[in-house]
Amino acid sequence: PILFIQALPCRVIQKGVSIMVLSTNAENFLKYLLDIYRDTKENKFYYFSYMDFPNHDSAIEELVENHCIHKTNSINGCIKISEDILL
Repeated sequence: PILFIQALPCRVIQKGVSIMVLSTNAENFLKYLLDIYRDTKENKFYYFSYMDFPNHDSAIEELVENHCIHKTNSINGCIKISEDILL
């Protein structure tokens, strides 16, 4: 199960035995991607699909560091949500 604990300005997310602290920006960006995934069932997000999200660069960097998403080798800025998050 996933456990969310409010801790301003970050949240602690527990999944299994790993615990990560995400900024509000990173958490909101991940929720944004998950909403798109739920609608499309596609786990590929190209730059044009998230370019209008505020501060997406810093959110992506943080989410990659926490293994929530990963970048593909695409020149189109493609990112994918980690399979662990989608379970």
